[in-house]
Amino acid sequence: MRDKLYELLHCNVCESPSCAECQYDGDDDGCISYMEYRMADHLIANGVTVQKWIPVSERFPEKCVDYLCLCVLTDVNVKPFCMVLRYIRDHEPHFQYEWNGNIKVTHWMPLPEPPKEDDHG
Repeated sequence: MRDKLYELLHCNVCESPSCAECQYDGDDDGCISYMEYRMADHLIANGVTVQKWIPVSERFPEKCVDYLCLCVLTDVNVKPFCMVLRYIRDHEPHFQYEWNGNIKVTHWMPLPEPPKEDDHG
């Protein structure tokens, strides 16, 4: 996670959409990489994470709570869509609504932390 945050911070500084575009190779060539790593460490220490989709083909969640899920409809050809679904681990582990056969979860990720009381405006 530290490397991904570092990459994102570096791209913000060099104003490139991605390190692949600016061809940054991670080599410390005297640029401000020390400050970028310090900022990445600061963000991690304060609970900032890099969320990424986890394919269900790789693994399922460990906890039976709600997750942000990328879904497809199995009987209709439509674009994938996102839903918040509960993971259920009973006789056959699955996400909520998958049991009826027309919704299939392809990827999932944990939900972000809810806003604090004073963040509501």
